[in-house]
Amino acid sequence: MRKLIPLVVLTATFCMGASCSISWDGPDTGVPLDQADCTMRIAENSTEATVSAEITTRLGFPVELDEDRSVLVNDQALTREGGTSRYAAKIPVADTYVVTVIEPTRGVETTSQAAPPDFSILSPTDGGTASLSGLAVLWSNPDAPLRAVIVLSQVLFGETQQLTAGPLADGGNRSFGAADLARFRQGADLTITVTKTVQRTGINGFDSGRLSIERSRLIRIQPRS
Repeated sequence: MRKLIPLVVLTATFCMGASCSISWDGPDTGVPLDQADCTMRIAENSTEATVSAEITTRLGFPVELDEDRSVLVNDQALTREGGTSRYAAKIPVADTYVVTVIEPTRGVETTSQAAPPDFSILSPTDGGTASLSGLAVLWSNPDAPLRAVIVLSQVLFGETQQLTAGPLADGGNRSFGAADLARFRQGADLTITVTKTVQRTGINGFDSGRLSIERSRLIRIQPRS
């Protein structure tokens, strides 16, 4: 495993009394993971979850995982996107996600986090109609500690109109008045997406970590005046 090598003081030895230049290709990123930071997001659709993570040093430089060090979610290893600090994976949807951090200097550490409970959009009815003079979106299993985001979107004549409400405490409903809905029109489906998010601070095996898990449900309705 590579180690951080201090580069201070070299100029005093080699550059006294004369001009010189020092080339440096950037910081060594082979730091132990317990000295690195990780921000991880797990976003579900109906059958698949997309894991995306930013893994950096304390100074914000990218960390490169290697054969000695790895990060897995539900036993699926994250892979690096190019030479960036971004890592990703596709995994099956699960009720609980386990993040495994493997670091030779510390061994194996895990963090288990439950996803938001399953839920459905109760009103309006999928495939039904709703008035643009006002509508209320209701969903099941409200849980106040979770955060909820409601997105209304419509594509009409090639143009997309969108309205976002939240994040807000998951109270199980959100009403929209005529002024909110004025950007939408009859003639094309209106998509309503509700996303619930659970967040936690701390991922075992990292110096600091933030983990969020999103579960979304959507319906399509026909807007009416």
